[in-house]
Amino acid sequence: KKFFGVFIHFGSEVGVWDLARGELDSCFPEFREFIGSCRFGDCLHRIEPGCAIRQAVEAGTIPAERHASYLAILAELDALPESWE
Repeated sequence: KKFFGVFIHFGSEVGVWDLARGELDSCFPEFREFIGSCRFGDCLHRIEPGCAIRQAVEAGTIPAERHASYLAILAELDALPESWE
């Protein structure tokens, strides 16, 4: 199994390494029961229709702050160069 991680440095710095965008949601324990329930298998829980994570956020089951943290880290991953670049 591929190793991945998220680390938090003193202060507010957050970093990620060797983590695929599609694996980030499994790093959030409150997301896990909803993973696989989205309409699309490659859902990144941003704006996709039928997203179970966003529905849980709207229902108050998942705290909006946690979803916002997920989206911030996802944006950081999107900004990283591909490993082959």
